[in-house]
Amino acid sequence: MDKNLCKKAVDFVCDLEGFKEYAYKDSGGVWTVGYGQTYFSGGKKVMQYDKIGKTESILFVQKKVEKIYYNIVKRINRTLPENQYVALISFVYNVGETAFNRSTLLKFINMNREKIEIISEFKNWVYVKGVFVQGLLNRRLKESSLYFQEKIGELF
Repeated sequence: MDKNLCKKAVDFVCDLEGFKEYAYKDSGGVWTVGYGQTYFSGGKKVMQYDKIGKTESILFVQKKVEKIYYNIVKRINRTLPENQYVALISFVYNVGETAFNRSTLLKFINMNREKIEIISEFKNWVYVKGVFVQGLLNRRLKESSLYFQEKIGELF
């Protein structure tokens, strides 16, 4: 993975996630810490009272971003521009690789569907346990906006 692309993806994910030093329950009730991580590098799940430093959390995000990137490359049937990789990395960081691999969003991207259909698929991912979450809609709007931007710098 290109270092420049990795940095842009990490910056975008970290900006959307925000940093929390101490564990908290996310909108789905899952213990989370740092930049939206639900487990530590060693695989231990985040629990109440856990804490993490920014540097450690950024390293976690970097490793996860690289893993996600290679999953996306395997699943997408063509090379994408940088902005689309960054948007999809952020999306997958949030929803998980399994959900993305089974998603209509992935199918629509591979079918080269219309812009409005792809944006609509991003917006379908705004619910947690059937409940609408405004923060997820805000995130999907940023991801879909970046996905269709000509220059990645417009959102940074």
